[in-house]
Amino acid sequence: MRNLMVPHAVQLLENAEAEGDEAVIVEALTAARRLRDDLVARGEQPSALPLAQRVVEAAEQHSSADDPELLDDQHQLAGILVWTGDHDAAISLHRDVLARRERALGADSPDTLTSAHELFFAIYLTGDWPAAERTIRRAAEGRERVLGEGHPDTLHSRGLLAEVLCRMGDEDEREAVRLGRETLEACRRVLGDDHQETIDCRAVLQTAEDAVR
Repeated sequence: MRNLMVPHAVQLLENAEAEGDEAVIVEALTAARRLRDDLVARGEQPSALPLAQRVVEAAEQHSSADDPELLDDQHQLAGILVWTGDHDAAISLHRDVLARRERALGADSPDTLTSAHELFFAIYLTGDWPAAERTIRRAAEGRERVLGEGHPDTLHSRGLLAEVLCRMGDEDEREAVRLGRETLEACRRVLGDDHQETIDCRAVLQTAEDAVR
């Protein structure tokens, strides 16, 4: 039923902008962002898309280019575009946000590294394995430096790196096995055997080991 609220949230934003009161616009953006995030959390990305687009349009009119909230709005929109199948638009927007976060926050900011991590998904779905590998390696190595090798975000990026390496040839498959074993051991220690990340890592390692036999 929440998807039925999307046209009302869009209209609320348009009314707020027409009124021109900054405080009213901020309140309307806050409400729209809350609904967008709730829809995404429920897996309703197609319903969230028009609202996410309208939020970005409004935020761009009332924020600087490197404003953290605008960057987050654009990041959220790029993520929605991935799951609604517009991979080229998602890649373009993710890359733009990544570059601006790096400029504003630094290369090793957690938000910058999150942008690199999420950009990986958009590239991976196009089948460009070398570009996907470079992107997720940046996220994995950066997160290990900043968050530590046992942090769940680091383990997630390392697991995805092992997965894409499986698709890239003999030398990369051997690296995938080494990385997969290290990451699986860390996942078991930090997250437990029944955690989804551990299960996914075990499956990737099995694929990599089968490939090098």
